[in-house]
Amino acid sequence: MLDYKKPAFWLAATAVIISIAVAVCFLTNPKNEPSNLNNSPAYESSLTLDDVVTLSQKGKNLTWEDFEQFTYKDTGSGLYIRVYDINSQFSLWIGDGKLKGSPMYIHLTDNTDPADYIDIRTEDVESFIRKHENDIYDDISDLLNIISSPSFSSATGDYIREHQSEYDKLLSYGEYTLHYCFREF
Repeated sequence: MLDYKKPAFWLAATAVIISIAVAVCFLTNPKNEPSNLNNSPAYESSLTLDDVVTLSQKGKNLTWEDFEQFTYKDTGSGLYIRVYDINSQFSLWIGDGKLKGSPMYIHLTDNTDPADYIDIRTEDVESFIRKHENDIYDDISDLLNIISSPSFSSATGDYIREHQSEYDKLLSYGEYTLHYCFREF
């Protein structure tokens, strides 16, 4: 015979009820709305320098639609400004007051110097890229020069005093220098 005054009975009954409630919750599957797979991030890709070179060949015929398949950050407030991160050195900035037709500007920008950019519709993209690739090699040679001397000391201050102009140049890049150093070392 069941004794309803024993706590073990009530614990067992509560456990059965909770188990049934949890099972019902996990077994129910609400109907999902069909999703548009084209809007899925899996169908978007990052913009590359090769893409920029190819797109620049369209010249003044470039439109917002040409960039829809690439991932971007929306940074505008009042204007439509999209930033397409290409790599650590370059990004593409597109902006206008409307999202139809041809944008007001499409700038390929050097991330280490945001004032250094070109409009990909009218300027030579490949020479801009080559120019900045050479800058990277110069910066790397500066870094190699700094780390190879002075041979008499390993103190940070001695390296800085020995190569003050190179150190100042690297500091002028600001936050990008830190990102590079943390990524590489």
